[in-house]
Amino acid sequence: MSLEVLIPPGKEKEYEAWLRAYNLAPQGTPKPPPPAWAQAQLDEQQKARRRSLNGSTGSGASVIDFQERASAYAPRNAPALPSPPKRPKPAEAPLAPLLRIDMSTWDTDPVPEQDWAVLNRIPRRQCVLFSGEGAAGKSTVLLHLCAAHVLGRDWLGTMPERGPAIFIDAEDEEPVIHRRLDAIVKHWGVSFSDRIERELHAFSLAGKDAVLATGRGGKIEPTPRYQQILQMVGDIKPVMIGLASSANFFAGSELDRSQVQQFISLMTRLAILANGSLVLISHPSLTGTQSDSGLSGSTQWHNSVRARFYMKGVKPEEGEEADNDLREIVFKKNNYGPISESIKVRYRDGLFLPIPGIGTLDRIGKEAKAEDVFLALLRRFKEANRNVGDKPGINYAPTLFAREEEAKQVALNSNDLEAAMRRLFLTKKIWNEPYGRPSRLSYWIAKVS
Repeated sequence: MSLEVLIPPGKEKEYEAWLRAYNLAPQGTPKPPPPAWAQAQLDEQQKARRRSLNGSTGSGASVIDFQERASAYAPRNAPALPSPPKRPKPAEAPLAPLLRIDMSTWDTDPVPEQDWAVLNRIPRRQCVLFSGEGAAGKSTVLLHLCAAHVLGRDWLGTMPERGPAIFIDAEDEEPVIHRRLDAIVKHWGVSFSDRIERELHAFSLAGKDAVLATGRGGKIEPTPRYQQILQMVGDIKPVMIGLASSANFFAGSELDRSQVQQFISLMTRLAILANGSLVLISHPSLTGTQSDSGLSGSTQWHNSVRARFYMKGVKPEEGEEADNDLREIVFKKNNYGPISESIKVRYRDGLFLPIPGIGTLDRIGKEAKAEDVFLALLRRFKEANRNVGDKPGINYAPTLFAREEEAKQVALNSNDLEAAMRRLFLTKKIWNEPYGRPSRLSYWIAKVS
């Protein structure tokens, strides 16, 4: 025998309000009693049920507690209450199509040259790891690199590609960045108005929310801050993005190989969008310092990046005093070219600068020879009406010049001649001379007369 409630005219809303309150009452709290008229009906039906079970009005029959389930008292003429809305499942992102690489024209297409932000050190479109102990000077060196890109100046004996740069420091405040940049512009004899203020986009997130990725159930998710930086990178297209440091930006587990790989993939996405490079500062563990690996956490930090370098102090020889201003930058990995030689630098006037020595003099002499050979070959090619360009392809000057006897005799390869070409452009000894129809101009390299 079911228990039913007959709702008197005009009591519908009162009953609906009670039933809704009953169903929404939190678990473990007293349920609201029904209206008096409904309770009277229920009491009468309970008595009738006991009589039918015991054959009398008597006792002994258990009384059903109507507050156990409000649905047991569904009224015969009560309108159905709407079910609570179901929470929609989050839409799954559509899987990107798997595109097969088209190799149909590779027999005739020129083989693409490797693009570098810094020749043989920092490849374009990749995340590069720069590790070192705290207070080693990593942020100063990275800010120096960003400024070198903007101004087209030298950095640790190389010439970085010129272009805008983004530097985000989550460890130091604006006054520290100001002091470091002031040392840089004084070193080069320039001012902040010489492109620095326009093309070096510097930010301090010290004491602020700097997390770019968090871990949820083994999956790394980008944060709104990451999306903000992604938008900025797409607008600026920097040749260099410098981030200090990984502990501030990564909220996952540095020991989890999968999470580390996912985080580095997010950083690589920024580099690809910019068609530049991203250098991420990190700190080694005690084991990483003792083993000289310069790493902390999973080995995936080494495996997932295509290049990395490590800054450390220089241990004194036996019997010598420690030189606290001396550092060594060791290039640990380069998937796309030769691993560069280690560089010893000294802290001087707010910067870490290469220590002059026999190696430096040899390099200067080789660079001068490479520029002389480049100009001589350019003149000879011009006389033979063989025009060359500065973009990778079938007429790429460094590749063509490296095949000539003049280059082979002094052991110059295409990388040496590419670096020479960049220096000659910077010193305005060569330029891109236009030719062809005005509506479709092309360019070849010519010596500045």
